[in-house]
Amino acid sequence: MAEWWMRKSQCRLTCHLQATQLTRRLTEGRQSQEAERWRRLAQRKNQELERFRVELDSILDVLRELQKQGVVIPAPNSQGFSMTDSCWKT
Repeated sequence: MAEWWMRKSQCRLTCHLQATQLTRRLTEGRQSQEAERWRRLAQRKNQELERFRVELDSILDVLRELQKQGVVIPAPNSQGFSMTDSCWKT
């Protein structure tokens, strides 16, 4: 009887340990998936920022070239643009 009880206790302990290990693996798997999701999101956002920087640099290059040619660029005000408003000058 004592031997049977010991086996039953060992079986319960083994099952509990296996369940704990499985839970830990599942949790680690979820954490890994979540980390990967955030990594991909950060990567996409960095790509978007890089495209924006390239576009902005291109716009600034055009503005610099226009200013070299003496073009006066109107500065925006709260109502939009107006030639009578202050201007960006070179």
